[in-house]
Amino acid sequence: MPEEYLIYKKSPTRIILNVLIFISIIAGFYYFFIANVIYFGFNLVLIGPLILLIPRLIYNQGGLRKTYSMSLIKFVENLLIIGFITAVSGSVWLYKIDLYFDWLAHFLIGIILTLIFSLAFLVFRPKISKKTALTFVWSLMIFLGILWEIYEFFGDKILGGYGFLGDKTSGIKMFGDWFRPSLFDTLFDVGFTILGSSVAVFLFYYYQSFFAKLITPKKSTKTLFKLKDLL
Repeated sequence: MPEEYLIYKKSPTRIILNVLIFISIIAGFYYFFIANVIYFGFNLVLIGPLILLIPRLIYNQGGLRKTYSMSLIKFVENLLIIGFITAVSGSVWLYKIDLYFDWLAHFLIGIILTLIFSLAFLVFRPKISKKTALTFVWSLMIFLGILWEIYEFFGDKILGGYGFLGDKTSGIKMFGDWFRPSLFDTLFDVGFTILGSSVAVFLFYYYQSFFAKLITPKKSTKTLFKLKDLL
């Protein structure tokens, strides 16, 4: 294992990420078995840690560590830290305060996922038109924004209001908003996800040199593509 990666494993970013994974699992077991909120416990025990672990698994096992610099995994994992803290803090507390935090969360998640998906697309499919890649990722975010609302809706209906032994509990409300009609909130959730994705596409184009550096192969002064061709 390269010395650079050994050093990174002890860096603040990786330490924070590992701590978040540990806290997520512990909190998930609490919500699952003690607070009797199966749906939220499932998200914390499985979904959250899985999302946080996938980038390092791909980077290590997918051969990317041999080709790309540490800047790529550092950038992606820092984005995930921001996204995870935003989503969990909202679900636990901030969504219950009338601060429109839910919409801010969808906006930030839209930016974060679009940047990550765009980088992944250009790393694994460098020959595809960059305009096509960004258009596909933007369209994918629309689909995922809608899919997530469906997931929240059925999660609440099936598991959100019932405890581990089937007893009725207050649960943690995932779908809709505590202060606004569900349909109204859902439309704005998807809308802010799309808005965040649009901002990310703009950032990807405007800060061309930064993103080009992230996906520049090691020991090379050339990028995989000309970022001026992105749009």
